[in-house]
Amino acid sequence: MVRNTCTIIFLLFCLLLGGAEANAFDTDVYAAQSRLASGQWHKISVSETGVHFISREQLSSWGLKNVDKVVVAGYGAAKVPDLLSPDTYVDDLPEVPCLRTADGLYFYGVGPEMTETDINGHITSLLNPYTAKGYYFISEGVPAAKIPAEGRAEVVPFAQTTFMSMLGHETDRVSYGNTGMRFFGEDFRFTPRHSFSFELTDKVDGTPVWIKCNVAARVSGKSEFSLKVGGTAPAGSSVELPPVSGANYGVGGSIEVNIDTDLSTLPVELTFAALGSVSAANLDAIFVNYTRNIALDRGTAMFNASSTAVRLARADASAIVWDVTDPLAVKRMNTEESDGGVAWVNDYTGVRKYAAWSAQAKLPSPVYEKTVTNSNLHAMDVPDMVIVTLPALIEQANRIARIHENIDGMTVAVVQQSHIFNEFSSGAPDFGAFRRFFKMLYDRSVATGNRFKYALMFGRATFDIRGITPTGAVWSDPVMPSWQSAESLIETASYTTDDYLAFLEDNSGLRPGADTYSIAIGRIPAGNAADAKAYVDKLEKYIGGSASGDWHNRVIMTADDGDMGIHMTQADELIEAMCANPGGKAMVYDKVYIDAYPLVGGVCEQGRSLLHRLLDSGAAWWTYTGHANKYYLSAQGIMTLNDINSLSNRKLPVFFGATCYFMQWDGFEQSGAEKMFFRPNAGVIAAISATRPVYISENSLLSRALGRFMFARDRDSGKPLTLGEMLQSAKNSLGAMAGTSNTNKLRYALMGDPALRVATGDYTASLTELNGVDVSQAVDSDIVLSGRENVTLKGYIADSHGELQSDFNGTVSVTLYDAEKSVTTQGRNIDGTMGRQVVYEEHGERLYAGRDTVAGGQFSMNISMPAELADNYRNALISINATDETRHATGTFYDFYVYGSDETALPDTVPPVIETFYMNHPTFVSGDKINESPMVIASVSDNIAINMSTAGIGRAMSLKLDGVQSIAGVSDYYTPFSDGTPGGTIALPLSDLQHGAHELTLRVYDTSGNYAEATISFTVDPSALPEIYEVYTDVNPASVEANFYISHNRPDELLTVTMSVYNLMGSLVWSKTVTDRNMFTSAPITWNLHDLGGHRVVRGIYIYKAEISANGQRRLSKGRRIAVTGK
Repeated sequence: MVRNTCTIIFLLFCLLLGGAEANAFDTDVYAAQSRLASGQWHKISVSETGVHFISREQLSSWGLKNVDKVVVAGYGAAKVPDLLSPDTYVDDLPEVPCLRTADGLYFYGVGPEMTETDINGHITSLLNPYTAKGYYFISEGVPAAKIPAEGRAEVVPFAQTTFMSMLGHETDRVSYGNTGMRFFGEDFRFTPRHSFSFELTDKVDGTPVWIKCNVAARVSGKSEFSLKVGGTAPAGSSVELPPVSGANYGVGGSIEVNIDTDLSTLPVELTFAALGSVSAANLDAIFVNYTRNIALDRGTAMFNASSTAVRLARADASAIVWDVTDPLAVKRMNTEESDGGVAWVNDYTGVRKYAAWSAQAKLPSPVYEKTVTNSNLHAMDVPDMVIVTLPALIEQANRIARIHENIDGMTVAVVQQSHIFNEFSSGAPDFGAFRRFFKMLYDRSVATGNRFKYALMFGRATFDIRGITPTGAVWSDPVMPSWQSAESLIETASYTTDDYLAFLEDNSGLRPGADTYSIAIGRIPAGNAADAKAYVDKLEKYIGGSASGDWHNRVIMTADDGDMGIHMTQADELIEAMCANPGGKAMVYDKVYIDAYPLVGGVCEQGRSLLHRLLDSGAAWWTYTGHANKYYLSAQGIMTLNDINSLSNRKLPVFFGATCYFMQWDGFEQSGAEKMFFRPNAGVIAAISATRPVYISENSLLSRALGRFMFARDRDSGKPLTLGEMLQSAKNSLGAMAGTSNTNKLRYALMGDPALRVATGDYTASLTELNGVDVSQAVDSDIVLSGRENVTLKGYIADSHGELQSDFNGTVSVTLYDAEKSVTTQGRNIDGTMGRQVVYEEHGERLYAGRDTVAGGQFSMNISMPAELADNYRNALISINATDETRHATGTFYDFYVYGSDETALPDTVPPVIETFYMNHPTFVSGDKINESPMVIASVSDNIAINMSTAGIGRAMSLKLDGVQSIAGVSDYYTPFSDGTPGGTIALPLSDLQHGAHELTLRVYDTSGNYAEATISFTVDPSALPEIYEVYTDVNPASVEANFYISHNRPDELLTVTMSVYNLMGSLVWSKTVTDRNMFTSAPITWNLHDLGGHRVVRGIYIYKAEISANGQRRLSKGRRIAVTGK
């Protein structure tokens, strides 16, 4: 039983929430003002590494007239490293050393190709995964960076005259799994042979050539790539690739050969052959290394030298030689002309990188990109929260900022990602720029004590920020770069994560599984303004607490079948972890374990029906443990893609999915989790799940860790942790376990606002007395509630310290559940064979639900027990929810029993009353035409109480369609009257009714077994239009604003409502469209008495009309008049 498995580990919460001593850079590392804070700056780009030239004419065309005052700043396409070290950190936009002449300006630019040298001295290259260009910024100012002349102009007999040159061919076009940093080029499926040519310029005679080809394929059988050089296949010139196994995206391989050749042009031919079905076959890259003479070629040279003494051939005294080992500290070598070349001795040892050119050389010129808007993030005060977004989404980002500022008293900064790129990654869309920005804020917060807590990435992530794949090339939605693993072919090793954004300690980034999470991270992966608005609308309502009821302390636990019952075991372990603090004990756990139900045609119909009823009733949390793919949960059909697209639940849970792929948010299609997240007025308010495959065993670690923090409280404020803090604390607890490194957790992310608190209640609702017994003095067996007994309960509302909240005045909802029961599952494996049966515990059926008032923080209520109870002497459950205008309180009580019957109870022969029973709207008349998915609405009452128990055969609240089809779970859609009188309303949505005539019969029982029954008839007509019964305004005449309302007959259906205002000439003055779900009357649509141009309308009479549309059907209202006064 839940309460017996709970333990309190508050000290662990305090330790992890407090964090370790911060490890931060000295704040002097960061500029007080960004270089871009003032002046007119222009953004330019380079596509290759080397010396670039900007002529005076080019500078003049950019508005830069004086070459001597031109300043170039930035560091091009140098990728921001994952390691946050003071040794590699570059702040803001450092000035680039430039050579200014009468002709123009020379500077060394860094392009997107990065070279690497292995332990054998072989050189390969890697393209920057974020950008195909290196960016710099140029303006007029006072140049400060100098190019000193260094080294000795001296000819040394044993000067270095050769170097290892690398030629490469790499074209990034294809991603096998839409994951990871590795992309592939030429396609060998339809053209199995490709030829390439490499110029071995200035090759040293008699030296070998090293060639490496990296390839990949996805073939059902074996495949082979083979290499020929100059028409000959050298030894080791082929690689055999095995069939792709499991769910891997492909298999990679490489060919390495050494050849002797005197050819100056090296022809390379690559051929592919396969046995089996070929899904993909591609070249990754070809690298050629050869020993080359150090000499100018067409007036330029780029080379490395390990000797301090170097000689450059085919050069004269006019040649310029730069040491560009550090592109931001270029040095000009003093050279001495010697025997058709120049020579020098460098003062620095080690491998040095040089760039040289002659006056006659034709050097590349940068490309003008645009004029840059000034920004100054470096001067920003440290906020509580940063929201990073894009121009198309900034309006909604600002709404979230205002919500937190007004409700939580937070300071929130909204920042466009382009400004971060400009100041923290030299203009490139590098994911590391976000982290550098956050590092600056974090380090300053450590120094000042103004804590930087949350970062929200408001925009869709993409694995293809360069737009190089066929889909990415035409993708028009705004996107953000994402961190991707280097691995791209092995499914279980390739992943994306936002966690690096939280690794802000010094020297973090190399061991992400063990690094400390310094801040809480969340993402709203909106790809367009419509999705962004739909979500922020939901968030605003959620934080505003518009949805009251008993859902605030309910948790839906869903578990898959198969795998020897491990998913159910892990779900139960998650409950145990959640109950490790009082907040978790105050929750009611509804279990939907798939293996407890039979499959019908491969579908778990009963489990699916129960899950959707529970979602409609509402829950604060919804968890799922088991298998999934990108689009749906479980192979047993409990939550299909169609289900997700049809969700209509008004009370939004936070979803936690211990499962694979379901939140893959960086592809070109929305995942199932995203569809739930962005579904207007339904779905979920946030989700924590995996963006890639994860391991069952390691999922358990994260589930239990998260569970321990789901209901924890901040040790300073006493408030519940925010979603971001929950996940931050959980991941930190895993990283802190005996120095272990759990990288599985990196695949899990928070989709949603990291500063959002789950609507589980800031306060506690506690019982003081039940049936005349002081619960604080009672032992487990002292309290027994019997059938037909009249029971009284009393309680109070308290804060986290147990203090009575005497200013709490509102409504309390109490639900009584029957005795706890054991359920034995079927023990079904995924393949249909017999697996392991699991026995789990769950609370009994709902016996009673009622509402009453809370006054001065205290409440009391009378409960009329039903006659029928489960014959099960085990603990029962009372759930309590209380609400005032701004606060929620929740609680549970387990230490009692419901059993037997009260033989002294007076007989009751008065049946309940069905006061109203209709479809869609009170104007419904039996026999009317309705739509295919209507809502059944009824109001019922009794002199004692309405029965909700299902223990008695045939005495449950029921609906029957056409006399044969029973509609399950009617009592789940029953809401008691708020004034405490015995009765309530039923609002049950039906879906996909067959066209034609039908009858619907409602039967309800009271707790004494008396019943009432009513029948209505109707005709389902798919062409039935929504009806507008009334359009009205709350003021007339209007002087400041007017709120319009529309009364309709599509309760709880997602409606698009357009309100339009016209002048008496029939010209449109103002119009607004909203999409929302309400029962009978739309939410107010506010007109501020301004026209579409933003001008205040003149005094006069105007006509307003409404149009509603649902599922492609439209209805226009008649026009009504409104008077507008003068200002």
